[in-house]
Amino acid sequence: MIDWLRFYRIRGWKNRVTWIKPTLYSFLAYTMFGIKPLFVHKYIKLILLNSIVVAGIAMFAYSLNDFFSAKKEKSFIGEEIRKKNISVSQAHALCFLPLLLITGPLFLLSSIKSALLATVLVLFSFVYSSEQFDIKNKKYGWLVLPLSATLLFLESYFIFAGFLTRNILFLSIIIFLFACYMEVHHIIVDQSFGEMRVLPRKKAKNLLFVFPCISIILSIMFSFYNPIFLVTAIFSIVRTFSLRCTREKDLVRIRLSSTRPFLSPVYSSYEFLIYGLFGLAGWMI
Repeated sequence: MIDWLRFYRIRGWKNRVTWIKPTLYSFLAYTMFGIKPLFVHKYIKLILLNSIVVAGIAMFAYSLNDFFSAKKEKSFIGEEIRKKNISVSQAHALCFLPLLLITGPLFLLSSIKSALLATVLVLFSFVYSSEQFDIKNKKYGWLVLPLSATLLFLESYFIFAGFLTRNILFLSIIIFLFACYMEVHHIIVDQSFGEMRVLPRKKAKNLLFVFPCISIILSIMFSFYNPIFLVTAIFSIVRTFSLRCTREKDLVRIRLSSTRPFLSPVYSSYEFLIYGLFGLAGWMI
């Protein structure tokens, strides 16, 4: 029997974490329109449909990545193939199954921008993992995941809106920088398990400090238009100082924990909880 929760990365496996945390950017997007949409039937339906779409894309992306990376790295799907619990062709086909399941919900969203961005996310997932393109192992391939996180936020935002406000644009940039920071952290953790990544270890460690510094500068600039964005400056400073006080083995423990990424000052991801509260209060649109 296959553990389907691990096959589609709903549950973690060894150093491979789930897709649950990255998809929280969708829920952040839902809060941007205030608290009212969360209690109106029409909007609840849209949120439910889009959440199914997002989950399906994530299941496809993470399982496909595990399938193609099995030749070079340890993955759950690779182990199941090795144990002959499933054939290579069956595993490959099952990676695409979630895309069939989200076709209906995607059509019912009736938002062209959301549908287009969802399609782009699927294409990004394919070219990132696929052996034909091998973007994952290109010099700047690691930027695909942070860009996907940003597009995921915008895809969920556009189920309600047909326009992009300045505040949402600024928040998208902040999300991209934070996702870059998280991806560099991910690369460092993978390297500690012996996995080869294109980004050199020394450069990755330097970038771990660079992205919070860029966030500080940009958020201060954004604050001239809306003081709310000083939140990012504060939490980016917290990240910078926390990194200086954290050993590398603790970075690994934080990354693999189910709760520490939310609580650790190294991540300070509760910054986005504050933005969500601002959104519910109607201050972000």
